[in-house]
Amino acid sequence: MLPMPRTSRRPTAGLIHHVINRGNRKRTLFCSAGDYDRFIELMARAAKRAPLPLLAFCLMPNHWHFVVWPAEERVLSAYMHWLTGMHARRVQKRHQEIGFGHVYQNRYRIFPVRDERQLLQLLLYVEANPLRAGLAKRAEQWRWSSLHIHQGHPSPVTLVASPVPRPSNWLEMVNESGIKA
Repeated sequence: MLPMPRTSRRPTAGLIHHVINRGNRKRTLFCSAGDYDRFIELMARAAKRAPLPLLAFCLMPNHWHFVVWPAEERVLSAYMHWLTGMHARRVQKRHQEIGFGHVYQNRYRIFPVRDERQLLQLLLYVEANPLRAGLAKRAEQWRWSSLHIHQGHPSPVTLVASPVPRPSNWLEMVNESGIKA
């Protein structure tokens, strides 16, 4: 049986997309604060190579979420190719595993956002992720997310404004939505 060719994953230019990737076999991608910080620096470097407007993001121990708004079809692919390639090389080097398997479970997954309501739900979901995982008492305390940056903390990553403004009580909404039932 011949291998199946990869399917094209061209995002529609001008649409907002949810992008996610996770470690192979749910492997931990970020073992320390330095790992998270270095990945954020890679995100900023990737944006200089392929300017991808980033609305929100959250890095978790074994996966990450981005909410992006590519103006051109090929920008997302170029950004992700460089970012995940550089990150994989760094992880393999750190663990002395160069040439020994995959860092990521699969290629990144991408989901278009259909409407304004879905966008707000997605932003809420992404920024509340650390609370649901029990990684922070309050979502804005998780240093490796867009919500932390929105609270005035400096970052090498540049965020763009959402075309749908977050409500004035956004911080409260995020923290309430992330509470485990």
